[in-house]
Amino acid sequence: MDAIDVQGAKVAVAAVLRLSKDALHVHFGLLIFVTVSYLVRKRFRVAVPLLAVLAAACLGEIFDARDDFAELGRWRWRASLHDILNTMF
Repeated sequence: MDAIDVQGAKVAVAAVLRLSKDALHVHFGLLIFVTVSYLVRKRFRVAVPLLAVLAAACLGEIFDARDDFAELGRWRWRASLHDILNTMF
């Protein structure tokens, strides 16, 4: 999936749900946490779901960093850190 497609999808989802980007990160992180918690059930109650959320957040930020480099010529790492923390929240 192209970095621009990812950005477009994020904007579209935020618009449909009427959420800010920050709120979207929080909701996405919670969705992943609940889904993985259900899938692993009794084993690894907290560690695996938290690692899954962290992995998804980092993957999303890789796409954002690639988009930053393409559009700005630099990576806005503070924005990425902010997004990862919101997703982990």
